[in-house]
Amino acid sequence: MAVRAASAAAAIAQAVPAATQVWVPNDNSGAGLVLTPLSCRYLTLGGMTFITGCFQFPATASGLAASIGGLPLPVFNQAGAAGMFTLYYGGPSLVLGIPTIGTNAFAINTIAGAAVSNATLASSSIRFQFFYPTA
Repeated sequence: MAVRAASAAAAIAQAVPAATQVWVPNDNSGAGLVLTPLSCRYLTLGGMTFITGCFQFPATASGLAASIGGLPLPVFNQAGAAGMFTLYYGGPSLVLGIPTIGTNAFAINTIAGAAVSNATLASSSIRFQFFYPTA
């Protein structure tokens, strides 16, 4: 009976998620921008990483395509692993985050699929909640 109880306790300990951890996003566009995390957290369960939070995009005139790096774990390197998720900025505006397979980054695109420039997101608070399969 003691063995069963110990096994059950071990199974419960594995099933109960650990506390969330701080995530610090960074600019992956090549413009050298400094993003200000306001409340970015993540949790990894099995092969999925869940991220939630908000960060402040700096004032910039950079026309480079916006890309956010520093994901806590790489996106699974397999076709179909990178879905998409919504990001909100500047009030009700909506763009898509597209995880880049095999990397620790995601691109930011319009709903129509076009790249969004850093200048478009300048001085905005970016809010998000998403999950992705990890390597």
